[in-house]
Amino acid sequence: MKHKILSILLFTVSFLAVNAANQSAASIIEKTVETIRSAPSLSANLAVITAKTVKGSITLAGDKFAFSSPEMSTWFDGTTLWSYSADTQEVNLSNPTNEELQEINPFAFIKSARSDYKPRLLSSDAKQDKIELTPKVKRADLKKIEVTINKTSKLPTLIVLYLKNSTIKIQITNAKIGKRLSGAAFQFNKAMFPKAEIIDLR
Repeated sequence: MKHKILSILLFTVSFLAVNAANQSAASIIEKTVETIRSAPSLSANLAVITAKTVKGSITLAGDKFAFSSPEMSTWFDGTTLWSYSADTQEVNLSNPTNEELQEINPFAFIKSARSDYKPRLLSSDAKQDKIELTPKVKRADLKKIEVTINKTSKLPTLIVLYLKNSTIKIQITNAKIGKRLSGAAFQFNKAMFPKAEIIDLR
């Protein structure tokens, strides 16, 4: 009987500890989501590391964003996505799904964390927290996400995507909150790319 009672107590303590950690993880993610969503605008430098490294910069405001790199540039105004290829000088217009937006905008994973993922605290120290996000609905392509969050800024510094056959690391540097921007900042400007061919895929 004593062994059974001890086992029950150990299980209860373990369960409470895990539950507390998960609540802490949810709270950390919640603060990060609110920091991103409430910012008039947010800008950062990105380094996307796969077989090769692609560096660029991103600007966000709510659900809108603009990403720029030497290879390509994208703009999303909340409805329409423009994708410009420097090689082909073509601009593709589309109305993307949430999954497609997450492939382009790494911050979209964070903003959908409350509804789409189960958070778990992996580690924490004086400077940062590391959170694991597991999809609530099993996905064929994505196993889990690990997000490292700066405790002072409440903003992510590293996002690691564990896919079925590969891993993608996204390093985020110089993240800072800026002033409110006009809607034009998140739309393709034909005057800046006068030779671009526009292909409407909507």
